[in-house]
Amino acid sequence: MTTDRIDTPGFLNRGQLRSLRQRGHVIGSHSCSHPQRISSCNDAELAHEWGESTRVLAEIAGEPIITASVPGGFLLRAGGGGAAAAGIRYLFTSEPTDKTWIVADCLVLAAISCKGHAC
Repeated sequence: MTTDRIDTPGFLNRGQLRSLRQRGHVIGSHSCSHPQRISSCNDAELAHEWGESTRVLAEIAGEPIITASVPGGFLLRAGGGGAAAAGIRYLFTSEPTDKTWIVADCLVLAAISCKGHAC
């Protein structure tokens, strides 16, 4: 969830997010503001985007937020450190790879979409 959009038209509100979590869904960060190129953010911007987003979502969900998806899908490997510092342990990216890697205790996974029998 992009936290700057919570409670805005077309997005979930706090009660809906809380309800989803109570029904067993994973609530994950998608940053605060959904920067167009998160890989262009400096360390302070990354710390804010991941840290504030996980703080807000943890307050809503009542538990730490350890999962996130990169806005825009792509992330330079060095940028994952900001996510790890915010407590994120599983970070999904759309980088086209079948490999995973670790950045500062954060496991980076590709969110791969399969069509037909290709997978």
